[in-house]
Amino acid sequence: MDALFITTGQLPTDCAFLESLRSNGWQVVKTTVAISESNYQQHKPSLVLVDVRLPDFSSLIKYVRSYFVNIKL
Repeated sequence: MDALFITTGQLPTDCAFLESLRSNGWQVVKTTVAISESNYQQHKPSLVLVDVRLPDFSSLIKYVRSYFVNIKL
């Protein structure tokens, strides 16, 4: 299973939660907001994780809601 982790690109991807996903068979793909749509289309993840510390978090959520109509946030 694939998971997409949208972050600023400055944070390490070795946090305990991501490591737990990886150890349970998930492939975690780290991406930035700028290329997240492209990575989403490429990987078709089952799970999208968003770093709440993103400077443009509210803009990203508005975009996600408009682009992915059936998604639950």
